[in-house]
Parts: sequence; structure tokens; C-alpha cells
Amino acid sequence: MENKYYKTDFEGIVKDPTSGAILNVDNQKLSAYKKQKQMFIDGMKNSERIQKVEQDLEEIKNMLGQLLKRS
Repeated sequence: MENKYYKTDFEGIVKDPTSGAILNVDNQKLSAYKKQKQMFIDGMKNSERIQKVEQDLEEIKNMLGQLLKRS
């Protein structure tokens, strides 16, 4: 049984008559979305790394301050 999709008013979007699902059949937009999502995830990871480095630097500064007070 061949599954034909109904066209919609939106480019790259079709409707499956069997399940009623709305499908995106535009592979270029899907690839662009996946790339954008990965860039966002990478940005979040970098943000977390920067935050960790800032916390570590603050701890080091506090330890150095304590060592100088003891001298």
C-alpha cells in the first residue's frame, strides 16, 4: 500500500492521511535545525566550562589570600 501525503499551505510540510501526523519533508531545513541545535548544545557546554573555570579561579584567589594572611 503506497502512502501518499496531503499537501499543506506550508512549504515542506505534509500531512499523513493514515495517522494524521504533520511531517516536515524539507531535508535542508532539518539539517539546518540539527546544526543549530548542536551549536546551542556546544555553547551551553562552553558556558558551563567557563563558569567552572571562574569558580576555580575564585577558590585559588581565596586560598592565596589565606596564605598571605598567615605570612
